[in-house]
Amino acid sequence: MVNARHIKYVPGHKTDRNDSAWIAKLLLSGLLKGSFIPPQYTRELRELYRYKRKVIGQRSSEYNRLQNILETANIKLSTVVSDVFGVSGWSMITAIIEGEQDPMILANLAKGRLKIKKQELILALEGHLNEHHRFMLSLSKTVILQLNDLLGQVDNRIDQYLKKWEEEVKLLQTIPEYKNKQLPPS
Repeated sequence: MVNARHIKYVPGHKTDRNDSAWIAKLLLSGLLKGSFIPPQYTRELRELYRYKRKVIGQRSSEYNRLQNILETANIKLSTVVSDVFGVSGWSMITAIIEGEQDPMILANLAKGRLKIKKQELILALEGHLNEHHRFMLSLSKTVILQLNDLLGQVDNRIDQYLKKWEEEVKLLQTIPEYKNKQLPPS
């Protein structure tokens, strides 16, 4: 396997008909360098990381979609809650999906430091939810949970691959840092 850009700049005619024979002659003459092909292990790990990045992107899109559904129902949860998909926000979204509309009851689902923002939460949760909003929220929640499960599976598989390099990673972590240390005079 050779780099296509490298072949492009080698002189000669590369028609479809004669292409393979011409490339073979170039390779036998030593005019082409072979491309680096990583080992199977590295290619598979790379594929897993790329897939993980795509799934994270899909999940982010679904998070945005869910927030847009809340916004169209005039529920401004994101103005009060820093993490809409944290424990408190997720429990409020679940209650909304299950049919709860009373802002006071929804605000009582707040946990931790969010409890002191109860009045702001009540105002933010006063919306106009209908059955369509609940259905769409339910779909988005289901997709998010599925994507989270999928990410868990991918992470487990990546961990299995990385166990092979566990010893090397430990050795790398023993290298001392020279950030704040002065180098000896030369």
